Amino acid sequence: MEQTVDGIVYSEDFKNVLRAESKDITTARLKDGVVSIETSAFLNCKQLSEIYLPSTLKAVKRCAFKNCDSLLKVELGDDFEELPSKWFNFLPEQYKIICKEDSATFKLIKRSSILKAHVESLQLDSAKSEKKKQVQKAGVGAILTAALAQANGTCTLVSSKKDATIVLVSIGKNSGVFRFGSDSTKWIPKIPKIIEILSDQTKSGQDIYDALVQNKLTLAEVNTHTEIPADSAGNLNLFSRGVYKYCYTVNAKHIELYGITKIGLDAFKYNKVESIKLPDGLKSIEDFAFKNCNNIKDISIPEGVTQIGNYAFSNCHSLCSIKLPSTLESLGYYSFCDCVALSSINLPKTIKTIGYYAFSNTNIQNIDETFFGQMNGYDSKFEGMLTIKGGLALSGSKVLYSTKHASSLEIPEGIEELSFNAFHYNHALKSVRLPKSLKVIGRQAFCGCENLSEICFDGSEKDWDKVKKEQWWCAEVAATSVKCKTLFGTKEVELKL
Repeated sequence: MEQTVDGIVYSEDFKNVLRAESKDITTARLKDGVVSIETSAFLNCKQLSEIYLPSTLKAVKRCAFKNCDSLLKVELGDDFEELPSKWFNFLPEQYKIICKEDSATFKLIKRSSILKAHVESLQLDSAKSEKKKQVQKAGVGAILTAALAQANGTCTLVSSKKDATIVLVSIGKNSGVFRFGSDSTKWIPKIPKIIEILSDQTKSGQDIYDALVQNKLTLAEVNTHTEIPADSAGNLNLFSRGVYKYCYTVNAKHIELYGITKIGLDAFKYNKVESIKLPDGLKSIEDFAFKNCNNIKDISIPEGVTQIGNYAFSNCHSLCSIKLPSTLESLGYYSFCDCVALSSINLPKTIKTIGYYAFSNTNIQNIDETFFGQMNGYDSKFEGMLTIKGGLALSGSKVLYSTKHASSLEIPEGIEELSFNAFHYNHALKSVRLPKSLKVIGRQAFCGCENLSEICFDGSEKDWDKVKKEQWWCAEVAATSVKCKTLFGTKEVELKL
């Protein structure tokens, strides 16, 4: 199981850095105890400017920092036993190393003709640096708390680092995540303006966001599990940047987001929000982002979004309307699975890949568009055409899956193949009629259809024998035979796995 802390994804035991949660990460402070940084962990993190590497680190694997063009500051732990210069091969030529002067790490660097050229300043007094950090944290919190008292607002510390403190400021329905730098003379004058802008409850969220941008008030990324309050009516306007991560949107029924570019993994999973406005500038919606948001009835994905992840809207039982943007390129598998109220959807011509079962168990009977591109699943991928007719997702003469879990199903004549897992675990299915044109029944096609008690085939027993039946195609079904046609009626033929 993976663990994510401050934008960095670790292995379950925190010994391996797997990757950055977002390519927009700016600072990476690795946890003590990390043993390795995996291949391509920070590849193309072009905004990453500084990183801390603990003394426990033993391996930095291939391309870990490739294309990190802004990574100019590397802070090292005190007790490195070895420090290969090849770890830093992909860093910009002008990168600088910071470490404690009387440490074992410093002695290693001084023995390396490559690394010692990059030592610029030395951390002589870590206790002094920590004290400065505590003063910065207390200063921002104390000043904001006092200033917000008259505005009936609150502030919450999101994170505190040597060079910046991130604070959530909330007044009524408006909440902003702000970055305050180490120089208090620069941020103290901004506090009254932040309070003035957020205090106006009559302006639209867009007007508030525009005012924040125009006044050059620096927004920051919100951390996972931050508690963000709504007003008494359940309204919340959130102003931040980067990735929106899983947060506690306390009692929020109507949410508007501004400034973010990505809806992160599990961001609103099981949230009780009733409506949500996604921001202009949004680029992607990650896996499980809105899974089980059962109160959302409609949502519009803004232009510019290119990716919707796996299970992104699965189990949104009230979702009956969604508008996909013309910029969409990728739609993940099971992305709208079990959206039982969804009866129609538009497929933009820009889509290049659609995941298997994207529309499984919806109320979509037909779509006007025909998509051509790549279909992806757990363990399968192919190029082909996709359309939906009569509750079946089709690719030419192949049934991919059923979009609606009906009790009876009639596969039309002309269909030659039922795909892998086409109807698996469809507990509603009681009877099915298969066409004479059928040539292949894929692996596990009806597996787990425990209430399927009647299977009819429009061909003869001889035709049925010619049909290729792949492994476990009828495992766990109630039926024990197939009814094949004869000159005088039907004949029951024993089912075989």
